[in-house]
Amino acid sequence: MNVGMKVSNKRTPGHLREAVENLLMRPNSPALILTTFGALLALLHLYTSFFPSGVNWGVHVFAFVSSPVKFGAFLSMMIALIPRVQQAILDLLQSGIERAQRVSISWRILLAGTGIVAVTLMLWYGRQRTFFLGDGLLAMRNLSAISMAEQIPSGYKNAPLPGFILWKLSSFLSAMNIEQGSQLAFQILSIACGVAAVLVVSKLVKYFASTPLDRLLVWLFILVSGGSQLFFGYVETYTMAYLAFLLFAWLSFAYLDAKMHLVFPSIAFGLLIVCHFGMACMGIAMLFLFYQAFIRRRFIGMAISVVAMIGTVVPLLWIGGYTLESFKAIFLDESGSHFVPFTMRTSGWHGYTLFSPWHFIDLANLHSLVSPFSLLIILLLAATVVRKFTARDPQWIFATILGCAGLAFTFFMNFDIGMSRDWDLASLYALGCVLTAAFTWVRGIETEALRRRMLVMIVIVTGLHSAAYVAVNATETASVARYEYLPDDRLWGNGALAYAYEDLWTYYRDRHNNERGSIFAEKCLATDSTNSRRWANGAQIFVNAGYASRGIHAYEKAIQLGEQEAWVFVNLGSEYVKAGRLDEATTLFYKALEQDPNVSMAAFNLGTLLGSYRHQLDEALPYLLRGVETDSTYPSAWKNTGACLFEMGRHKEMIPYFEKFLELAPNDSTAASVRRLLQFYQRSR
Repeated sequence: MNVGMKVSNKRTPGHLREAVENLLMRPNSPALILTTFGALLALLHLYTSFFPSGVNWGVHVFAFVSSPVKFGAFLSMMIALIPRVQQAILDLLQSGIERAQRVSISWRILLAGTGIVAVTLMLWYGRQRTFFLGDGLLAMRNLSAISMAEQIPSGYKNAPLPGFILWKLSSFLSAMNIEQGSQLAFQILSIACGVAAVLVVSKLVKYFASTPLDRLLVWLFILVSGGSQLFFGYVETYTMAYLAFLLFAWLSFAYLDAKMHLVFPSIAFGLLIVCHFGMACMGIAMLFLFYQAFIRRRFIGMAISVVAMIGTVVPLLWIGGYTLESFKAIFLDESGSHFVPFTMRTSGWHGYTLFSPWHFIDLANLHSLVSPFSLLIILLLAATVVRKFTARDPQWIFATILGCAGLAFTFFMNFDIGMSRDWDLASLYALGCVLTAAFTWVRGIETEALRRRMLVMIVIVTGLHSAAYVAVNATETASVARYEYLPDDRLWGNGALAYAYEDLWTYYRDRHNNERGSIFAEKCLATDSTNSRRWANGAQIFVNAGYASRGIHAYEKAIQLGEQEAWVFVNLGSEYVKAGRLDEATTLFYKALEQDPNVSMAAFNLGTLLGSYRHQLDEALPYLLRGVETDSTYPSAWKNTGACLFEMGRHKEMIPYFEKFLELAPNDSTAASVRRLLQFYQRSR
């Protein structure tokens, strides 16, 4: 009898796991999950377009575009979720493929050439206009400082081959008297790599999919990922590594499909390493290829491939300026860690610890920016991946290694300047996840209609998302506005914050917007109050913005912290003169001349102070004369020297100084009175 007995509704973990597996095994479950995620992603983009912050940096891009674009993109994302729309687009693509297949070879060549020109123009038109992201400004400064190959490792420590190519290209442009040669060198390399990437991906997808339509969709899936922004005239060294990674993946899949000798992916891997040393994390993928050769008993091929890889790396390191001594000095003697700390932040460049929720938020933003669906696809098909691993399918294992290596690197690596700013470097490793997701989806989803419809939806949503980032980076005002939102002390360490604020105040200072620049100077100095150089530079923008007292305080703080640059003493002395603190100003001008006797402004200011304010003409004259000697282009130096000689009664000697003043500044406010004085004494002679 069951009277009085209770039936438990509690599900065991085994039951829950079985229920999840049953759900995922249903034919339409992946489509339902991806569509739901796509809708949530569209809503998230809409929300962050009104409430952008440093915490949602991976999806807030529509906050920096016009309202019609903002709402139009959201509606387009939502429309892309509709099955009939997806099918209509598929029909259109299929029709286009069939028409292309019917044309002659000559027409195909013409279309391909036209396409390459169109891609080149698109990449140039949408090129990056500001260089805050990554270390673009620093990369250009480093390039202009290189005069020999041995200097490349100091400026491009992790990227010797791109550094060498950029140096040679920049030198050529400079020899052609082309302005902004350093910037243009980066842009040319970026766009050239982009065009090459389009071609390489077209080869790679042949090993992912078997039909032209599937290949086209996978080709688009890879190319619309956020990492493709690197090809839009991006000023950094990572574009070549991104291309080399795609090349390595293509040749590796070709080898696993028995269409290529192992020597070719070995050479590509060597190229990848010298494009960026961090890509050594993909060494496990290369080892897997060697393992495949080993179990196939291709020992001679393995030996040749090892020699080819070494023969690629060593010469390229050499032309990139590396020697055994420089390699040891840069890497083996380097202190500090480049990894996210496990339990405690030990450096001002750490934003969080390894298992902090902010670390996971940063990672979620990164993958949202690069390819928002990739991780979800991998998780959805994890059971399929495990089965293929168990069956020891080489291509599946290799594809999974690419994604796992990239995930591990982005998880453990500390991006000193903030992941939201250093996304360009992180995108190299996130590319592994993109390739894994593309391969897994095409090979793992057998239902053709579902597979293709979801790819259409993913390409549209991701493409709109990436296109918006390209548009923002290509618009100076929008790019700067977005950059101002990125600094966040929950995600960035103090070093990264101060670095970003300094970039912003320098940007506004160079555009004579000192009022705006002073805001970021205040933030920078509040974040890093121990850097004498920053106090001195900040003082300049405070003074230029009209905040004299803040400027004086900043100069004093710089000197207190040990700043010994002569210009700092001169500038603070000038502010003291304006404030009537003449004794302190005199002391500072003397200190400036002790540091550098050839500082014309120090000599001029000291001479003017002694002559005009203290009437110590005999002491003032030698300093005024020194000011004229060290800078003969400064009109006031000539005028004040002439005035000092006039006060001393040395009228004959004063005449050439006043004449030179009038020659340099004929429209000066005091020119008329000087001209009358000269005429009087010239008549009297």
